[in-house]
Amino acid sequence: EDANYAYYDHGPLARTELGDELLQGMDFTYTINGWIKGVNGWNSNGNADPGCDGKATGAYNGTNELFSGDLYNYQLFYHRNDYKNIANIENNLSLSDDEYTQLYNGNIAAMLTTIPDISGNTDALHPVLYKYGYDQLNRISGMSSFTIDGNREPWLIASEYSYDGAGNIRALTRKSGGVEFDRFSYHYVPGSNRLDHVADPTSPALSQNDLDGQQAGNYQWDADGNLLADRSEGISRIDWNCFGKMKHLTRESGSDAPGLTLRYNAQMSRLSKEVSVAGNPANSYSEVYVWDIFGNLQAVYRADFDATKQRYRLTAGDLCLYGMERLGTIAANKETGFADHPIDFSLTGPASGKIPGTATSMEVMKHISLQKGVTQYELTNHLGNVLVTITDRKIAYPDTTNPILIGHYQTDYRFTGDYWPFGMAVEERTSQKEYRFGFNGMEKDDEVIYVMGSHYTTEFREYDSRIGRWMSTDPAMRKYANWSPYVFSFNNPIWWNDANGADPDGDGEKRAEKAKEIDKKDTRSYGNSRGDNFHTDGIVDCSEFAAEVQEATGYTTGGTNAKAQAENFKKTGEWSDKVKDIQLGDQVFFSKGNGINHTAIVTEIDSEGNIYVTHATVNKNKPGSIKTDKLNSDGSIPYWNNTFVGTGRPIASATTTVAVLEKAIEIIHLTAKIVVNTATKTSLPAPSFGKSYF
Repeated sequence: EDANYAYYDHGPLARTELGDELLQGMDFTYTINGWIKGVNGWNSNGNADPGCDGKATGAYNGTNELFSGDLYNYQLFYHRNDYKNIANIENNLSLSDDEYTQLYNGNIAAMLTTIPDISGNTDALHPVLYKYGYDQLNRISGMSSFTIDGNREPWLIASEYSYDGAGNIRALTRKSGGVEFDRFSYHYVPGSNRLDHVADPTSPALSQNDLDGQQAGNYQWDADGNLLADRSEGISRIDWNCFGKMKHLTRESGSDAPGLTLRYNAQMSRLSKEVSVAGNPANSYSEVYVWDIFGNLQAVYRADFDATKQRYRLTAGDLCLYGMERLGTIAANKETGFADHPIDFSLTGPASGKIPGTATSMEVMKHISLQKGVTQYELTNHLGNVLVTITDRKIAYPDTTNPILIGHYQTDYRFTGDYWPFGMAVEERTSQKEYRFGFNGMEKDDEVIYVMGSHYTTEFREYDSRIGRWMSTDPAMRKYANWSPYVFSFNNPIWWNDANGADPDGDGEKRAEKAKEIDKKDTRSYGNSRGDNFHTDGIVDCSEFAAEVQEATGYTTGGTNAKAQAENFKKTGEWSDKVKDIQLGDQVFFSKGNGINHTAIVTEIDSEGNIYVTHATVNKNKPGSIKTDKLNSDGSIPYWNNTFVGTGRPIASATTTVAVLEKAIEIIHLTAKIVVNTATKTSLPAPSFGKSYF
């Protein structure tokens, strides 16, 4: 058993427990608006942790004493009094008014991040407070940091940002220890959003992971706006397929960095990555990706040359674990077969990449089932950033007063890391131990830039975290025509994530496919599922479905029936009683003549303005109770007597009125036959400069 989940009575996720040996308990808290406040207490000592993990006393009277102590926490600060606990748990760090700017528009004013020491000392947790500033268009303009270990003193790092009217970064500075090591000025091809080069007058010796100053004409682009060449990285040419996926990366003559060949399956999921080192074929290797039929990454195998046996081998590498979302990986490191020739993973290659004597997946699982330390669970923040990975190895420490007894438990950890805005690794807080995933939960492709955590690959695009820009245009750029198609997360990477490269905080169309996947498995019946039975009784009603959709995006509906949820939107969110104001992802409410008694989620608004909602109701056409209907022009559901009452949405962020649905559909444990059209999503009215999209 890899994960257990517990929920608050009104719906949101309250606690996640990792591992069958009580490895970590993660306790979630929320503001009165339903915004995520944080995970775990700000301090691992005393009574600061809501779950009191590893403690014999506290609010839970030792219930979670056998859990390992918390290895990380984070807290988000919006404004004064955004959170008040209701129990004797001092989990909220108290900040004075002059320590951060009060923001009431949904932007995050400050974030506390506590992670272990990169040296491997599990008893040393280091909290750092990051403070953020924003311009009038809610784009991040600056970051500063403070230590919270003792006196609150300015810490090592700070940064500043400025933009042009289309959202392209014009200038970026980074400081560490008071020393400026990056002073980027971005230069663009005239009349377009394409980057020409980045100038930096600071010394390259000040940081090993950042980008050094470039000469004019460093970047070259093809006619579709994809990066064609990058001289500073020795990339002479990049070839892209018609779906905007990188096919080949060729290095300049004399470059020590590897070339890449990438292959994809029919769904455009990566099939293999072939890494070729010029002049040293023995150091070349391939990674082979295995996906399930729904597009979830299941495993990555490695094919390379075994110098000892003088044969080519295939090794089971990372196997992915899933719960509500990806939980982590298992590093199998199991040799599964050998061959006397290089393994060809092209779709037309000899034997289609199969090699004699390949071990079955069952044999691989038998190999790892009893091993401790090969499983890594991810501890992430609200953006999906991987801050810590823990293993399934639990360590017992003796009691300080009676060494015969166990005093406390601690979980072994491997990777620990922190990130600058836009995703570059903070060197002072990032260990050198590798993990496949990092910023926004994206997969690292370190072979592209050859600096750990500087380049990421996603479902749709490639990303350079050093400069905060994509390497190709946005697949949804016509929807965001007032933004440069290379901008990352509306230039507010503290609130939004873009883990698949198609839409900040998730792509609605992908969530629709996920919903169809879950829909096939639904067998729950329709019935009253409120009160103590909420989320637990195996049946579902309309308000429970809506609550799970909202909580999957970090919000609360404020009640376990439709009427209470509507009242909550009127008090803490946005509300309208007009059909014309309905937006994608809204929660809409209906009445049968005796008050509000039904609710649904808007899952599509097509090009003709037709509105489709997904809801839990009696469904005579199939097992399960989640179905999708097109609303009448007056907002009512067509097949039973009802009237439209109103539509509500959480106040997300002043950055944009993006629908709450899109991330929800990926991870909810309900079924819904949902088809999402993201064309109606709105964004900031920033002016667009230039003559073309790119």
